[in-house]
Amino acid sequence: MIYTTDQLTADFRSDVFDLPDEDDEGNARDTLWSEEDILRYINEACHRLASDTLALRRTIELNFTAGTAFMPAPLDEILDIIVATFSIPGLGRQRALRKFDIDDGLTGDDYGVIYYTMPDLDAEGMPTHYTRDWNNASVRLWKVPHIAGKLTLNAIVLPQPIYAGMPLPFSSPQDRNLLLLWMKKMAYAKQDADTLDLTRSAAFEAEYQRYMPNRRSEIDRLRRDNAILRPS
Repeated sequence: MIYTTDQLTADFRSDVFDLPDEDDEGNARDTLWSEEDILRYINEACHRLASDTLALRRTIELNFTAGTAFMPAPLDEILDIIVATFSIPGLGRQRALRKFDIDDGLTGDDYGVIYYTMPDLDAEGMPTHYTRDWNNASVRLWKVPHIAGKLTLNAIVLPQPIYAGMPLPFSSPQDRNLLLLWMKKMAYAKQDADTLDLTRSAAFEAEYQRYMPNRRSEIDRLRRDNAILRPS
């Protein structure tokens, strides 16, 4: 079932008794929280739940040309890379890449003898490793591809910005309840005489923290159910 921002907004207003109504003379009364407020709460709640549960996954594809070591990537959205593969168009075979850190070097295998080395970052050939280059907001391959290819990242990510009417990245009843708890935590921390209630805000945050650990991530569910984690 697709669950949208409009549905979550309606659930939020119902929970906090902030439904539009009229005064005794039939004039519409303003709600305590604007649509803009609630949409901001939704984005913050989705971001928080994704960070806490590592539940969102996305496949990101980057096309490398021959001789190119770097490729800009949305690293601010990526919490962790599960699988990275490199493929050459037309060959139909993906090669899994190992992760390494430029400052720490990497390990190699010479006929069963494992050795440690600092890589020659300018060496060209078939890529075998990747690293996240934070300074350049890029993914770096090693070796530098000597032929054009495609890097596929299966990653745990943060949600992209959510706008009014859009589907939410979370849809299960458990997820909706956690989102609502965090939204109410934020709503009652709003610096407004009609809404500020830090005691209630802290209570909703504590309830979120109590129930959140029971929410298993997609990765955990797949592993516990003995499923196969595929690259894409």
